[in-house]
Amino acid sequence: MRQLQHLFASLTSEVVPGPTKQQGRHTCSAFRMEIRNTMRVPLFWRNALGMVVHEPPSASTTAGEYFYIMIEYEFDPGVKIDARELLNELDLPENHTERKQIYEALQSLEREPQWHHQRKFTYTLGIDRERLEAAGGVAYLNDVDLVVGFAKHASDATHPYSPPGQRERMSNAVDPAEGFQQRMVLVDNAGVNGPRWINTGFGVYEVTPVEDPSLQDGFYLTVFHHRSGEPSTEHHTYVVAEKTFGLYRSRAEAEAFGSPEERFKAELKETEQQIARDKVALAREKQQVDRERHEMEREKRTEEDRREREKTEHEAQLARERDQLDRERERMKFEKERMEYERQTFSERQKFEYDMRSRDRKDHSEQTKALLDMAKIMLGLVTTGLSLYAVIKKNSN
Repeated sequence: MRQLQHLFASLTSEVVPGPTKQQGRHTCSAFRMEIRNTMRVPLFWRNALGMVVHEPPSASTTAGEYFYIMIEYEFDPGVKIDARELLNELDLPENHTERKQIYEALQSLEREPQWHHQRKFTYTLGIDRERLEAAGGVAYLNDVDLVVGFAKHASDATHPYSPPGQRERMSNAVDPAEGFQQRMVLVDNAGVNGPRWINTGFGVYEVTPVEDPSLQDGFYLTVFHHRSGEPSTEHHTYVVAEKTFGLYRSRAEAEAFGSPEERFKAELKETEQQIARDKVALAREKQQVDRERHEMEREKRTEEDRREREKTEHEAQLARERDQLDRERERMKFEKERMEYERQTFSERQKFEYDMRSRDRKDHSEQTKALLDMAKIMLGLVTTGLSLYAVIKKNSN
């Protein structure tokens, strides 16, 4: 069987908490597991992704004490199903009832018309309390790739195929009774990296890679510590292991750089190269800083020019407003003087007209008086004439 590389999938969407909304009818295949605890004690389960879930004890008093896993498959009408590997992994006898039921369910799905909307089947697996206790309170369920057990064992039981579980299995391979041990393992499942050599100072040794689908590619170093009394395992990539632990791609490199003097020269050369890279990075960073400073200065000058233009425009506006105000004041002053002149002219004209009317009235009164005096004189003359006429006439008789 071809060995597979251990890779990490890319995150192609945001992590959205809470249940997702159903978008109408299904247009893709789906796989779902439902877990139910009917035991009267708390349980936990752990998957290979590192998720640990604690299931509370059941309140039921009649159901059997089980840890149930219901598995549901739902397939898009266009897919083709091949479950031979699934059936083999269940590790059940050929005549086992559960195996026959799964096989028959898959066969019936294959016979369903392609236009049928839902093609699904479910089955339930379980482990009872007695079997779990007989297994020491924790077990790995191979057919569902879960570690299950009583809650008190949650911190002690790792998943065998998770990164922590892989390191634990490597550490358990060291026997403290044999004294100090340092175990190095190269895992190359794809067969593309090849062997490495290491120079311990006493000799050059080849480290041959192995294939182990349960382990991720890389360099595993397991060391037994006398102080803690427990072995510990570190995992590193090939690149990190070559730089950190002195793994070389050929025996000649290991022999040349394995001695302290040559290793010092190599480290000195690496340091010089690192200094050169740091200088280049520093120069680039300085250029970036200079560009940012020039940009800030340009923005500052632009802002100062803008403020200067605004100041000039504001001052020009104030000057225009002052001129307008001065013109308005001159207009109001002129208007005031005009009104004062008209007021004075009007008063003088009224006085002149009043004097003229007074003079006319005086002249008219004097003329009337003169006429009356003349009339009196004339009346006196007439009276005198009449009296004289009467005397003359009387004398003539």
